[in-house]
Amino acid sequence: MDMPVYNKLNQTYNRLDQMDSTLSQYFSWAGSSFPYCGDTDVTINSNTVWGGDFQTIKVSVLISNTSNGTAGTAIASVTSAHWSGDVTVNITAAAVANTVAGQLVTALNITSGFSTYFNARLSTCVSSVKETEIYITTNSYYEEDTTFSITIKNGTCTGISTATSIELFKGSNTYLDGYVKSKKLTLAAGTTLSIVRNPFFIFADEINFGSTSSIIDASGRSGSSELLPPPIHMAAGGIIGSTQNGTAIQGGCGGGIIIIICNKITGAQGCIKANGGNGYEIGGGGSSSGIPGQGALLGSIIPSNSPWGILTPGARLLGLGGMSGGTSACQGIYGSGGFYGAYNNYSAGGGSGIGGGSGDSGAGHQHTGLTVKDILYLASIGCTGGGGGGVSIYSQNSGGGGGGAVVIVTHSYELLPQLIANGGTNMHDGNIDLTPGNGGAAGFTSIELV
Repeated sequence: MDMPVYNKLNQTYNRLDQMDSTLSQYFSWAGSSFPYCGDTDVTINSNTVWGGDFQTIKVSVLISNTSNGTAGTAIASVTSAHWSGDVTVNITAAAVANTVAGQLVTALNITSGFSTYFNARLSTCVSSVKETEIYITTNSYYEEDTTFSITIKNGTCTGISTATSIELFKGSNTYLDGYVKSKKLTLAAGTTLSIVRNPFFIFADEINFGSTSSIIDASGRSGSSELLPPPIHMAAGGIIGSTQNGTAIQGGCGGGIIIIICNKITGAQGCIKANGGNGYEIGGGGSSSGIPGQGALLGSIIPSNSPWGILTPGARLLGLGGMSGGTSACQGIYGSGGFYGAYNNYSAGGGSGIGGGSGDSGAGHQHTGLTVKDILYLASIGCTGGGGGGVSIYSQNSGGGGGGAVVIVTHSYELLPQLIANGGTNMHDGNIDLTPGNGGAAGFTSIELV
């Protein structure tokens, strides 16, 4: 980043005891003179994604009658701004859905025009003789392509029910460095600005919310039957999938970190949130395996025998991931890959974060007593927010992600936006767990007037 504030964070916040008791030395300006904003206005008129994400669609291969289909060709017809065309495969009489889908995926991925821009893969959960899902994802970050679609249909064969794709995730190739500098940022009524790169800074002279349903959303992605990997700049939940018994278990991702530094906030009472994603679970049982949630210090390597007292200042600021069965929360803080939750053959811990991710059945933990300066410090060392939720196929549980952080530093506001950083919910045996205290831990929210 080229902002003086962020550079100052990196240079100054080397140790917690070097922080000033106030933010005045870092954020101070007189009257309407705001030194950190950009020169141009940014207006959000429709739902928008910032920070870099792969556009993803899914389509079903549907066989209407597995005994009556005739041999011939099946067609996957792709439309996009990057490449469009038909890919054809030969299928046998009475072909079943998972076989046809496998042939189409293989053919798509070896078609040069398609493979330049996209990747096709089969569902790890929905796969049967009558229905199988195919996911198509862009290979690079592109802006939203509203024409992007795929249709599966009969060519010369019979037995396939025509099906057209639906969009799962919008594409984004904007503000990949994790910040935006604008003169005035306007969110039109009813629009959502989704942030998928964490931490993320917004610098603006003015932020205007068009309505109470205008939202800036840095929440973690929830688990789903698609079991798709989340954006790389959020702590991921564990994933277990099996086509043999339709198992799909995915922990919620940790909520992100959104830091807004502006001169004033105007308009309606909008909403800014960084919730943890919800866990998702269907199927499971029998097998003994667990996958832990990822921690919010991505890439940090912490030896499993490190005493708590000698961990880095950033590590000491994180809430701990929960463990199954109420086991000591400290078991969820260590591990390679950035504070992955601990795990064994039967259970998996949540990753640690501002709000700790839930273990597959043990609640995440929140670090109490955090300040705005602590969040700024965590952002400066690359913390992504809350921890991811752990999952277990044995106990049929998925954990919710921990809440992230929402911080506003401003001179004034007309109406205080809603600031939300809740933990995500757990899911067990196909049922959402709404028990108070379970799930990912809450994160941190604050507004500081300077």
